[in-house]
Amino acid sequence: MAWALRAGVAVACLVMAVGLVAAVGRGRLRQHSVTPNEIWGLVAGGHPSGIMALGLVVLVATPMLRVLLLAAGFTVARDWRFAAVAVGVAIMLVLGLVLGGA
Repeated sequence: MAWALRAGVAVACLVMAVGLVAAVGRGRLRQHSVTPNEIWGLVAGGHPSGIMALGLVVLVATPMLRVLLLAAGFTVARDWRFAAVAVGVAIMLVLGLVLGGA
């Protein structure tokens, strides 16, 4: 399952690099705050800040993907104890995401 982390980090770095190149190319290398609700609109508009924010979202979502893949793998292997632990970790990650922004 290490491939999931490597792939997630590689994709996130690639997306952020594309955003950085776009920002430098447009001469817009400035700090710009982006809310989660704005990301897709900015990406669709080709804004560098939206592209870089999408890269950060991919980077943050990578561990969650790994935990979900582990839960699925343990379930397929009928290893219920580890499947339950993986699901518990996924629930804690979601709760941290939801309650951390409150």
